[in-house]
Amino acid sequence: MVAPFVVQGRRVVVVGAARSGLAAVDLLQARGAHVTLADSAPMFDGADALRARDPADDCETPDVAYAHIAPLLRKLAQRLGKPP
Repeated sequence: MVAPFVVQGRRVVVVGAARSGLAAVDLLQARGAHVTLADSAPMFDGADALRARDPADDCETPDVAYAHIAPLLRKLAQRLGKPP
């Protein structure tokens, strides 16, 4: 049996604003997640539409996105016994 895909109310980060990333954003928003879309480009298509659908959602530049996930990446590296 497959576990249900429940993201209602959760904060989710999608990395990459290409077609698959934008499709993931659409799916996650439709299921009630608060989405942050990060991409290596400082500006990308779809950013304004993402913000318009849910003001809690955001688009981030690479520097801002990395600053938000860096603590999580350090914890993950530590758990895996890898140097940060």
